[in-house]
Amino acid sequence: MKLNLGSGNILKEGYINVDFYNPKADMKFDLFTFPWPWEDNSVDEVTMDAFLEHYREPQDAVNEIARILKVGGKFKMWVSHCYQPLHYHFDHRSYYTSQTFRALSEPMGEWIWKDNKPPFRQTYFRMKWVTVAGMCTWTPLDWWLTKFPHFFEKFIPIRPSCIIWEGVKV
Repeated sequence: MKLNLGSGNILKEGYINVDFYNPKADMKFDLFTFPWPWEDNSVDEVTMDAFLEHYREPQDAVNEIARILKVGGKFKMWVSHCYQPLHYHFDHRSYYTSQTFRALSEPMGEWIWKDNKPPFRQTYFRMKWVTVAGMCTWTPLDWWLTKFPHFFEKFIPIRPSCIIWEGVKV
């Protein structure tokens, strides 16, 4: 089973599209209510595009994703970068930099997670400079943003637009 959580108007073929407001979604569910209705270790893949930033406590959602994913299951997401001016929408509750995602897959985030170990192994990380029509668009600068994210976040006035991250449950 593959879930597209917080699908909004982007309904993905081959996924169960879950959204509280879109009447065309396959399943209507309030993703801010825990626990979610899926069994432990029952889901093969979760995507969450432009939705995690709506959580006041995003680690609660990430813990739920870790709970429902099978070992080896994929978690894919993209979020607005905190330096993106459009990110400061009144509905956004959490903000992200390149460092945020290290906690999902490296020991620096141990204190956050159940059993004191990160739930994921990172398989993909990219920072993008341009977002067009709600989608991250590739530019030649993206390679540099991804290769040296801390440098760009700290010293360069060219700000990233979004972060794309993927991992597998360990």
